[in-house]
Amino acid sequence: ADSVVTLNQHRLSGPFSVSQDSVVIFNLNSFTTMRSDGNPAGTYITPNFRWRNYSTRPPDHARIGSDVYFSGSGALSADELYRMRGGSIELLDDIDETPVRSFIMVMSLLSYKLVFSAMSKGLGQELWVSDGSQAGSGLLINIYPDSLNNTDFVNGSFPDKFTQGDGLVYFSARDTSDSRYTPFVTDVSHAGTRRITNLWTDDGFSNGDFRLTDHYYWKDKLYFSGAVPIRGIQPDAELYQYDPLSDSAILLKNIETLDFSGYGVGSYPQRFSQTDSFLFFVAETKDEGQELWKTDGTAAGS
Repeated sequence: ADSVVTLNQHRLSGPFSVSQDSVVIFNLNSFTTMRSDGNPAGTYITPNFRWRNYSTRPPDHARIGSDVYFSGSGALSADELYRMRGGSIELLDDIDETPVRSFIMVMSLLSYKLVFSAMSKGLGQELWVSDGSQAGSGLLINIYPDSLNNTDFVNGSFPDKFTQGDGLVYFSARDTSDSRYTPFVTDVSHAGTRRITNLWTDDGFSNGDFRLTDHYYWKDKLYFSGAVPIRGIQPDAELYQYDPLSDSAILLKNIETLDFSGYGVGSYPQRFSQTDSFLFFVAETKDEGQELWKTDGTAAGS
């Protein structure tokens, strides 16, 4: 491996993706984005552009053909939808044309359409779609139109945690006033976007500090950390399995079996990873702490 350029011992935050023209962009620090084609002359700071990497909520970029789409900030726009084509970076769509940021956080690609979470004034954070053109970019669905807060913005449904399976995109969003997240699915159409179960998929607390739990599509089923809604009580979050064929979710494994009188100490399965035979994940119990677990898709095999 050879060094391309010396960056004075900066701690890099990328790279994240490479275009067909072998160009990579990465963040040198919180304020500076660089691009490189692998040569010293082709490695430089991108003028008037900064890649917004919300690394805590991947994925925050996607491809359509050889083009790469991501959230970025330019001279006249903040946190909007950008495209890298042929090594050049360009603003594709200014979703919120006010000075306020659109906060594009997560993206997924389905049937050559980009589905992503973005914020706009009057709608809040909702589900958007793009076919890679400005004319083909717009709001897919307003999941939570009545999410008013005490500022100029509505909160929105905050779609997050995208994962794909069998021609569909699964994600978490909220559509009720209790601000809890539940699993949704979309075929990237307005009519084909819906909630799939009433189970909660976050470990939210009364102070509004939410942690969205992971979900993963494996062998024709969706696996996620879910909890039965109990108003006023933080429920236990355990391993659930959703079957698209029967359109139903079951509790696959109750890992934390101790009784804490409804204080919500569930095992919170997360960090899913697969092999051909097993789905691996991390779960936590009071006695053992966080450990590695596995399932073959059955209760007995979990």
